[in-house]
Amino acid sequence: MTNSENRQAGLTLIELLVIIAIFAVISGMMFPGYFAGHRKAKGKAQRISCINNLRQVGLAFRFWSDDHDGKFPMELSATNSGAMEAIALGNLVTVFEVMSNELNTPKILFCPSEYLTPDSTRIQASAFGRTSRTINGYTSTPFNGSSNITYFVGMDAKTNLPSAFLSGDDNFLVNDLATKSGILSLTTNNPVAWSKARHEKQGNAGLADGSVQGFSSSALRNALANTGVETNRLAMP
Repeated sequence: MTNSENRQAGLTLIELLVIIAIFAVISGMMFPGYFAGHRKAKGKAQRISCINNLRQVGLAFRFWSDDHDGKFPMELSATNSGAMEAIALGNLVTVFEVMSNELNTPKILFCPSEYLTPDSTRIQASAFGRTSRTINGYTSTPFNGSSNITYFVGMDAKTNLPSAFLSGDDNFLVNDLATKSGILSLTTNNPVAWSKARHEKQGNAGLADGSVQGFSSSALRNALANTGVETNRLAMP
């Protein structure tokens, strides 16, 4: 084969560079969409996991109330195995601790999307109890309180108020400001919304009837106006 035939059979440098450039353009068009789709799918999976957590939390409240004359822990004093005194101070940790048998694990008190929050210092606990335990080579992460919780507790929720907020995501904004640990009182006039910290400005809330609802910010405000209580008091972690 002559040198002329060799040049015709192979690619020139310019042709090779053109092909590389075409592949670069195609990749630039395809991969952002791929990664965006992947993030969207992951976010959806995390929200479903969050909903499942809140369903289990709702069941724990129901099981506990079945053994306590239809009352939630917020309605009974400590002498009656409840958490009335603690929740009056905004302490929701005690509510979950008195239901530890029904909850079984503190893992379900933690939204998986919390790990997407850049400045989050909260971690998921794996076992109730304030000290870690090692069983079969596995060391548990102890439950130490609010740092292991991402869900609020509705202070005034009762079994005869089916639309009352029982528990849910705590990433609220009021007047565009993030809420803090303690008692959050919301009336129908409060401009409350979900922050973008979790679920892309959406949120989940468990109601006293045992259902779990996904709300946009506008739907959240409507739901708060129809809970059956004039002021919704939420204990925030």
